[in-house]
Amino acid sequence: MPPQIASAITLAFIVWLLARDRALAKDCSRSLWLPVIWLGIIGSRPVTSWLGMVPANADSEGSPYDRLVYIILMVSAFVVLQQRKVSWPDFFAKNKWVFLLLIYYGISTLWADDPFVSFKRWVKEIGNVLMVLIVLTEENPANAVKRLLFRCAVLLIPTSILLIRYYPDLGRYYNPFIWTYSYGGVTTDKNALGMTLYVCTIGLYWGIFDLWKKRSEHGKEVAAYFILMAMCVWLFTQAHSSTALGCSIICAGLLSAMRIAGLRNALQRAGMSGLIVFTLIALLLNVVFNPVQDVVEGLGRNMTLTGRTDIWREALKIKIDPLIGTGYFSFWQSQRAVDVSTALGFFFTIKEAHDGYLEVYLNSGLIGLGLLCVVLLSSVKKIISTLAMDDSYTTFRLAVVVGVMFYNVTESAFSGLVLLWVMLLLVVMEYPQALQSNAEPEPETDLGDDTQAA
Repeated sequence: MPPQIASAITLAFIVWLLARDRALAKDCSRSLWLPVIWLGIIGSRPVTSWLGMVPANADSEGSPYDRLVYIILMVSAFVVLQQRKVSWPDFFAKNKWVFLLLIYYGISTLWADDPFVSFKRWVKEIGNVLMVLIVLTEENPANAVKRLLFRCAVLLIPTSILLIRYYPDLGRYYNPFIWTYSYGGVTTDKNALGMTLYVCTIGLYWGIFDLWKKRSEHGKEVAAYFILMAMCVWLFTQAHSSTALGCSIICAGLLSAMRIAGLRNALQRAGMSGLIVFTLIALLLNVVFNPVQDVVEGLGRNMTLTGRTDIWREALKIKIDPLIGTGYFSFWQSQRAVDVSTALGFFFTIKEAHDGYLEVYLNSGLIGLGLLCVVLLSSVKKIISTLAMDDSYTTFRLAVVVGVMFYNVTESAFSGLVLLWVMLLLVVMEYPQALQSNAEPEPETDLGDDTQAA
């Protein structure tokens, strides 16, 4: 099939999918498209890369045109939130640990190798929060999250297949780790594609669970979900991202298990203490029977996790301040990255630790790592305490947090313009809904009209 015809078919399919979304988005405002665009960009590649204006891998300061796009989106989001009369003090108080972590990230830019570049990167964290808050202040936040993830899947999944099948110059890249080509789809890296697939897959899986009981009324919408899910499965076979696939299975299993009232109530009664005991037992069983090795090898990897353990070893040899680290997004932006790459015998320079916890330690030290752990553990504790409510959004939040914790063992996704990091912020942050319901109606504007269906 000629690429032009394939492109036309893909576009028509996307339009059909968005029409299906419209039937489910009656309580969502047009403003929800702002976070959709934000996630769509960071879940694929920069705007200037799409336009062919700069190479996909820009320099450390990035492109000024991309910065302009982010600024426009951030300003637009802030205007919407002002129209919604958001109570910023209450929002900060409700999410104090998250904001302490983000503020510390910002302070750590002061001792970065290039404070100005580090600060510019940190500013985008504000954009992440603004986009999350738009979703949380929708009339129905749970449905807004569903619509956000569905729209991202609609835009990113069919386009990835189109690029891989008909535009290989855009859909694949040379992978220096395996000395051959890998598929990136809408992204520029197979692991980035894996992350996008992971986020879309758990969103689709959650949506199918909730929509299935309404299948007689929304048959076309259910079909749209299943078609996109099948596309995700095919793309997983092309991406070969074991971490994303494994975490998708974990999240799907957890979402399924939490549909059983007995398991859900048992987990709530066990609480954090039960989880800690379960973790210790699992570690003990692994020491005795070593099932982790079987799982890792079953995913096509070895116990070095495709060289990741070597990267961790060499990165930890670099001298840094263990308490405060090297500064936000700073460790890999200097000679340190060259030193680690040279020690590993690479002819290219690596740019991440392939472990989110180690990445935070290298950049923000034990203080940053400690704050991150508090955010994760306090969020899990809070979510578990509400499991008995039999709310699918609560179980989805738990699945996302648990999945992110596993994902960051072999990939880095705890800061910056990273799709999974925004997803984590989306499920751990909260907005006092009582304040929202008491707020005055918004004026009718293109961006902020909450009475207008998307």
